Amino acid sequence: MVAGPGEPRREEGGAALEPGPLLTALDATGEAIDARARVIAWALGEVGEQDPRKYFGMCAPQYLADGRDHSRDTSWCGIFVLSALRAAGVVGPDWTWATGLGFVNREDPAGKRWMPCTALPQAPGDVVVFGAPTWHHAIVHSWGNGRVYTVDGNTLPAPREGVATRSRPLAAYGYYSLARLLGEAP
Repeated sequence: MVAGPGEPRREEGGAALEPGPLLTALDATGEAIDARARVIAWALGEVGEQDPRKYFGMCAPQYLADGRDHSRDTSWCGIFVLSALRAAGVVGPDWTWATGLGFVNREDPAGKRWMPCTALPQAPGDVVVFGAPTWHHAIVHSWGNGRVYTVDGNTLPAPREGVATRSRPLAAYGYYSLARLLGEAP
């Protein structure tokens, strides 16, 4: 069973995680809260064993073109995060994955980053990147008590593939805010 926002979630092995409250940011129309809730709901709906080719098909179809299963030789955590943003309507089909480039550093025509990096999460649905050398991407569900609660693709022990919830210290390479994409910030 997948826990909804604010409910206890289960990490691999069944240990209950107690997420912090689901924090929200509203714009004048209420759309930002809906978009952030859609990101989290979609990601939580994916928890469990999954065929990563689903996410490759959504955001990295170039990896499927030769007919090989690249989910075994290509980390797909960022592809999963980008799939959640696309499924929730936060980004369009022109946002695709490129190994080495990812998607978080995209700029608008004026050179402004669409997803600016911050030291701490700004709101649920933001993207967290954990440091070198693996550069693991995840979706922020909530945070509190010095911990960040995330939904992560590419996390089940081999040879299984899937999506899981995690809890880690807040320290990370960076948190990429959806605020500019959602019209919450200029």
